[in-house]
Amino acid sequence: MTEDRDPMLQAMFSEASPELDGEAFIADVMARSRFTRYRMAVGSLAVAAILVAVAGVVLVPVQELGAILAQGLTMALIDVGEGWWSLIMSPINSVAGLLVLLVKMVRMAMKRVRSASYA
Repeated sequence: MTEDRDPMLQAMFSEASPELDGEAFIADVMARSRFTRYRMAVGSLAVAAILVAVAGVVLVPVQELGAILAQGLTMALIDVGEGWWSLIMSPINSVAGLLVLLVKMVRMAMKRVRSASYA
């Protein structure tokens, strides 16, 4: 089998691949992987710090907007006082309830218009 191989190619490949010492190779690989692991940890911490800073800047106004919307949507339309009548009317006696009813009526009207046949 060795007779079939080209001696020039064998010489070229034997020059290109020097013998590596097993211990030196392992130490080099371990040092590189340790450096890569540290670099990945530092990069992850940097990205997390940036995300926390951006979230602090962006999410506070979004949270305030949510609180304002919740306060506005739960505002009562008619003052019905306290008691059982207030509990019964609370789902529909708000701006949000009125908006839900309006959207439902618009959707029903659009469905009828789309499914109408003019034949």
